[in-house]
Amino acid sequence: MDFGSILPTILENLSKLLPVRMIDDNQQGIRRTWGKSCGPYEAGPLFFIPLVQSIESYGITDGPIDFGSQPLSLAKNGTITVKSGLIYRIHNAFLYAKELGDEDSAAAVCTVGRGIVAEKLCVIDTLEEIRTKKSKLEEEIARAINKRIETWGLTAREYYISELALTQHYSITGEQRLPLSTTLSN
Repeated sequence: MDFGSILPTILENLSKLLPVRMIDDNQQGIRRTWGKSCGPYEAGPLFFIPLVQSIESYGITDGPIDFGSQPLSLAKNGTITVKSGLIYRIHNAFLYAKELGDEDSAAAVCTVGRGIVAEKLCVIDTLEEIRTKKSKLEEEIARAINKRIETWGLTAREYYISELALTQHYSITGEQRLPLSTTLSN
């Protein structure tokens, strides 16, 4: 066995014993002392006291969250199914760790996002209206989600609707209900 081939492994294991962690360029770090967080810290070395402190790093690159399919009733003219998602980024690792802790952050963002999607789309009358205003609605929904999740240290970068399906159509009076299988994908 060549010493040069095992040197990286030896250095990696030794670095775990040293009271310093490197925060990469695409990460932010937080330092926990007796469970209390402080930070965020940008790229570079982050020193800590073993057994008293720990270092956690969080990627600050864009991450997707799929909201899945969501059935919604339109204001006047039917029921639709919306499949959508969000691209987000951690902008403050300290707030992220403090507010969401060990929770499943994707589930928390998904719950907030699905509620906002329902709130914004259920006041629209028709599927055609959603299709014509799609980009404006996506921007409006992204801003509303961002307003709710920024206190968690997250930024909503982009909200997108990947599929719209009209599942039930009825007249304005609601007398006739005709199930349809019309799907409109992008």
